[in-house]
Amino acid sequence: MSRENITCYALRAYTSDDQVIGWTSFDQPESIEQGTKSLEFTYGHHRQRIRQHLRHGSGETTKTFAGNCEFVSIDGQQYAYTYLSS
Repeated sequence: MSRENITCYALRAYTSDDQVIGWTSFDQPESIEQGTKSLEFTYGHHRQRIRQHLRHGSGETTKTFAGNCEFVSIDGQQYAYTYLSS
């Protein structure tokens, strides 16, 4: 898998630290790092995001996406969300 790391200076209007973004071979973000925070994305075979993992200081948040459901773990506390359409 090809990765390219870039520093996003254009985002300084919104952030105080530079961000380093790693990209997948299909032009989706794979990881974002800023200071002590890091965010990683996992994609399925159809290139849809299936998981994201955030590390910030001593805390961690993981979101897993499956159809209309979202499973969230925040520092070990588990939550499940179901989205209904009309």
